[in-house]
Amino acid sequence: MRKYWLAAVLAVVCLAVFSGCGNNDKEFQEAMDKGKAAFSSGISQAKCREAVDQYTRAVELKPDSAQAYLQRGHVYIKMKDLQKAFEDYDKAVSLDPALGQAYFHRALSRIAMGSKEEEVIKADLRKALELDPSIAAASNLLMLYEKSFPGMSQ
Repeated sequence: MRKYWLAAVLAVVCLAVFSGCGNNDKEFQEAMDKGKAAFSSGISQAKCREAVDQYTRAVELKPDSAQAYLQRGHVYIKMKDLQKAFEDYDKAVSLDPALGQAYFHRALSRIAMGSKEEEVIKADLRKALELDPSIAAASNLLMLYEKSFPGMSQ
């Protein structure tokens, strides 16, 4: 009798754990979609705040999602909160080192903040191009940096 009771308890626990996983994915996707919709719908502070809230919810649901950090970083750029944007792009890079867009936007946020770390910026631009050669703006920006700082190029 005790074996059946233990098996029943384990079955209920497993069911609760596995049924919650699908809901988490669904909630995450809903938060990402709502963040995108808010971000796309206008430039008002209220819409940007709504987008940040949705992407923050997505981050809470999936803290390992580089895309959630990348998208929230875009909103912070729009809000002119450059430090928070940089932090989100940096986190996206650490979570997904193969995400070229995160390197590119991290470089842009450094530039926007007035960073004098030309080599670090160029390294991010090179990495972005290595991972995603379709980022034409990264190529153009890298050429400008290499012309401006020729003695520092690799």
